[in-house]
Amino acid sequence: MDASVAIKVALHEPDSPIAVAAFRAQPWSAPDLILSECANIIWKRCRMGDITSHQAMQAVELIETMNLYVEPGRRLIERAVQLAIALEHPAYDCFYVAHAEQLGVPFLTADKKLIGKVRASDATNIEVMSLDDYAQENGL
Repeated sequence: MDASVAIKVALHEPDSPIAVAAFRAQPWSAPDLILSECANIIWKRCRMGDITSHQAMQAVELIETMNLYVEPGRRLIERAVQLAIALEHPAYDCFYVAHAEQLGVPFLTADKKLIGKVRASDATNIEVMSLDDYAQENGL
């Protein structure tokens, strides 16, 4: 899973109920980049006035306590760059793809652009799932 899903657990967004259900259903894993990305999203939402500083810190607490195994990015950098080149997509998103590939598990994301690129490419054979896919597959 990536930050686009994790942030939906910490902040009220469209599809938050699906993201929460996914987190409750099983343990998840992500590259350590997820923490930086979530922190930046929380900061941006606070700066834009979408949430208060108190809500921002509550979101941080939720992120810190999620049942999420965090993998060091160093182990993924080479494959992430290979995927970024092949997919013509930012490398930071490709860390998540490389991580799912390494574990041999489906990749859950709300990033529609990334979903399209992964599905259209033969650069990787991982299963990429949108939140809608997850909801359908799990009867939500």
